[in-house]
Parts: sequence; structure tokens; C-alpha cells
Amino acid sequence: MRKLSSPSLPFLIEAYLFTDGSSIGNPGMGGAGVIIKIPDSKTKTRIFSKPLGVVTNNEAEYEALIYGLNLALELHLKRVSIHVDSELLYYQLMGEYRVKAPNLLPKFQLVIELLSRFEYFELHRERSIEADRLAKKAAFLQIKQ
Repeated sequence: MRKLSSPSLPFLIEAYLFTDGSSIGNPGMGGAGVIIKIPDSKTKTRIFSKPLGVVTNNEAEYEALIYGLNLALELHLKRVSIHVDSELLYYQLMGEYRVKAPNLLPKFQLVIELLSRFEYFELHRERSIEADRLAKKAAFLQIKQ
């Protein structure tokens, strides 16, 4: 992975990507929340969420990251600082945990492929209250229908 261990070099970063996945029940109705902060743009903060259907918590976390990476690529971002709160997701991507669950392996492989499209990225484990709120809202909207 192309990651600086710390501290980050802010002049390299074009945007900050915050993702969170939520599942009401495990498995249960899930949602993804994504926030992209682009300091040097007219629209400095972009907010996205989407329902995921029935997923586990770990699947929701991966789906949120996949959604966020795809959005960042659609915005033609090349250098991103990625912030996830899932311990499992973070340590699997850092190579410290193995991906044992068969349902997560294809998602892990897709994340690796998406990350390879960036010139530079760094990965941080950090909770985003805003992304968490968006993910939960997307999950709850499916239950109300």
C-alpha cells in the first residue's frame, strides 16, 4: 500500500474521505455514509449515503469504503486521506489481520484494486460521527418502508 506511516504530508492530500457502514442487526438492514472534504474547491464538503439491504456490520463497513472510493475516483481525486472506524477493516487493509470470512474476501480484493487507482493514499482509523449518522439514517429508512 502507498501509505505514509505518519505524520501525513498535507501538501500531498487533495481530499479527506470519511466512511462508515451500519447494520441494524447483524445481519440486518445496512447503510453506507460517506463524507468527502476537498479543501481547495467551491463545494468543500460532499455528503453521500445509500441503503445496502441486508448485510453484516463488516460487509457494511466494506461497502461504505467501496462506495467512497468510487465517488472519489468519479471526482477525479488522485491523492486522498482515508478515514475508517472499523478495526477489522483497518487492520485487514494494513495487512495485520487476515481476511478469513469468505463474504469479505471479494470486497477486500475490490478495495485493493480501487486503492491502486490513486497516486497516493493514506489510511487512518478514526471515527466520523457525521458518516456514522448518514449510514444509520440510510439503514433506518429501509426499515420504515
